[in-house]
Amino acid sequence: MNGQDMSKYVDFILALELKDISLKELKATVRRRIPPEHIKVAHRITVEHEFLDEGKIDFIVRAEFKFRDVDSRKVAASITISLKLSYTYSGSVEPDEETIEEFKSTSLMLNAWPYIRFWVQTITQSFGWSPFLLPLIKFIE
Repeated sequence: MNGQDMSKYVDFILALELKDISLKELKATVRRRIPPEHIKVAHRITVEHEFLDEGKIDFIVRAEFKFRDVDSRKVAASITISLKLSYTYSGSVEPDEETIEEFKSTSLMLNAWPYIRFWVQTITQSFGWSPFLLPLIKFIE
């Protein structure tokens, strides 16, 4: 991101306010109990956005997790979580697609990830597994 684009992004972030986070979808399947030290987690995240009335935007963050036995590589469990994050921004800042894409891959995920981690930990414990904590989400460019 060049200096001018970074300035637009900073202006957008400063004008942005998170208004609501709500759970839209939750699906969990467990096939077998496995100790966390024998599990490898793979995840896929998709994000959609929708501009609403002037100065309002919603993002749907969908996170899909597959928990595999490291020995057999079989899927021991899967979890899908979708969250809706609703934001407002000042009318003087009109985000372009590049700004929205940057937001989706950084700040949005920093806002959503703690909620996703909460649901994954709660669900895996309800599977009867020992406490399981997802790693931090990191952005390195």
